[in-house]
Amino acid sequence: DIKASALKTLTSIIHLERTTKHPPRLQEIIETTQANSYHGFLPALVRQCIDKLTDDSNERFPQSLSTALFSFLYHLASYETGGDALVNCGIMQSLIKVVNYYDESQDFIMFVTRAVRVIDLITSLDITSFQTNNGLQAFINRLEHEITQCRKEQPFIIRIPKRSQGTPTINLDSHPPLSPSAQSDISGEHPILPATTMHLSKDMDTSELLDEQHELMPSSPIPGLSCYHQRAALLKSILNYLKRAFTEPTMADTTRHIMDASLPNSLKHIISNAEYYGPSLFHLATDVVTSFIFQEPSQLSSLQDNGLTDVLMHALLKKDVPAARDVLASLPNIFSALCLNTRGLENFMEYKPFDKLFCVLLSPEYLPAMRRRRGTDTIYGTAS
Repeated sequence: DIKASALKTLTSIIHLERTTKHPPRLQEIIETTQANSYHGFLPALVRQCIDKLTDDSNERFPQSLSTALFSFLYHLASYETGGDALVNCGIMQSLIKVVNYYDESQDFIMFVTRAVRVIDLITSLDITSFQTNNGLQAFINRLEHEITQCRKEQPFIIRIPKRSQGTPTINLDSHPPLSPSAQSDISGEHPILPATTMHLSKDMDTSELLDEQHELMPSSPIPGLSCYHQRAALLKSILNYLKRAFTEPTMADTTRHIMDASLPNSLKHIISNAEYYGPSLFHLATDVVTSFIFQEPSQLSSLQDNGLTDVLMHALLKKDVPAARDVLASLPNIFSALCLNTRGLENFMEYKPFDKLFCVLLSPEYLPAMRRRRGTDTIYGTAS
């Protein structure tokens, strides 16, 4: 308790660094805690804490001490001087170790979230260590794992008949029956019966879906459910990092083929379940897709092949769009990205988008969100 209180006090001092008129104490705190040395007091304490967190055979630090330690790291990393110190002490490997450890307890999810946020802050200073320790793959694997846990509670996912090239435009309102050989799931890999949506059993893993898909065909999400708030915070932290990584020149080669693995399936589930994940996560997931397309337009066809773009269009043009300012404001960017090639534009027009957009613009449900947006714009001018 004394150690935790001491760390909380140091964290408070760091937090007030930007607002206080007193001489800055950050450098003094770094030197006192030896934060910039691999064998320093703070780095050694962090590694000891993480070793105990990620080893079931060891007794963990008290919850209050672990929480205070991770909070201190986050506030320290939020300053360039503090971030440099954490880079110098080689803390990246230990933080990624937390991300790679799969403990289902609610308390541990909080530590993973804090580790991801610290990593996000210091990767701009030390991308080499992040790449050396396969940090990006660790993030994607963690995202997939957390989405798998969410699937057990909310197994619904949007499913759309596969389009055959050269065939007439289909009516997306009626979804006429197709033969199993002419229809596939949204990944374009496995045949399914005619349906636009389906559920997973709560005991089913993602891979087991493919064996059970003919038996479970509910048409809507399970109502009244929401993602556990600590898990939602972790998902948000990972998606925020991915969105930023797409625009980092040093990450271009690494992120170019990031959509070739499990990431699209994770994004599909979030986009399919705006009610479960909430408007903020839904918006962030769509933003990740949009940012990737604008950064790598040549990869748009692969997203169309794996069905991610269809899920996104269906969520925005067939389901109810979340009545949130950020979501509504992002619609032009999303649709612009989806229509960058001829195939995307044709798919977009199949949904009769203008009918939906006019309904949104004129609906009393969405007007309050748009009104708040206009109120914000008037402060800076409509051209801002």
